[in-house]
Amino acid sequence: MICPKCGHENDEDAIYCEKCGKNLKKTSGTLGNQTKLLIGLCVVLILIAGVTAGVLMKNSQNTSKANEGSDVSKDQISEGTGFPVSLAPDLASEIEKQNGTFETIKYGSVSLDKYQCIYILSKATVMLNKNESGNITIKSVGAPDSPYGFVSTGSLSKDKYVDVAYRTYNWINTNGIAPNYVGISNPGQPDLSPDTILSVLSDVLSQYKSTGKLPETVAI
Repeated sequence: MICPKCGHENDEDAIYCEKCGKNLKKTSGTLGNQTKLLIGLCVVLILIAGVTAGVLMKNSQNTSKANEGSDVSKDQISEGTGFPVSLAPDLASEIEKQNGTFETIKYGSVSLDKYQCIYILSKATVMLNKNESGNITIKSVGAPDSPYGFVSTGSLSKDKYVDVAYRTYNWINTNGIAPNYVGISNPGQPDLSPDTILSVLSDVLSQYKSTGKLPETVAI
């Protein structure tokens, strides 16, 4: 054992330095504590690296989830097969590019009017919220009799816009036409017009396409 004070080489089991009398066991203990500290630091760094890798993996899985079905060709969509929920976020992005000014939009081999788009996006929002997959029926949807809505600013929380989507597609299923309006909290309140619903759900699903998850809030 080398004495840290004078450099004299002592026997490995020596307690004191034969030359200067330095207590060698205290030195050994100090070095042992330093070693333990270094090992502890390494363990912490390994744990941090593991957590970081887990977060990155989860984000990668979310992105993959958002892109599920992206290998399904648009040309495979038809009224007979239905509209894959996995492609609804891409449809939403195409709708956003139109700024809500379209009457019909060509998507793959099908042409969809805005009320069919409202049905598809509302049903897709509810399905994605439940982590469901499958195809959405492409059905004829009549125009509303007197569409209007008083709310055009603000924001909706996730539970609110999912509920709006649920009531929208259920109304269409029951009545065969788009609703004149949909209430945010009170179903009978004329809050959101069909055009506003289409805009909100297009934003919701466009964000889903980018992040792989439904946003916690969305602007009206």
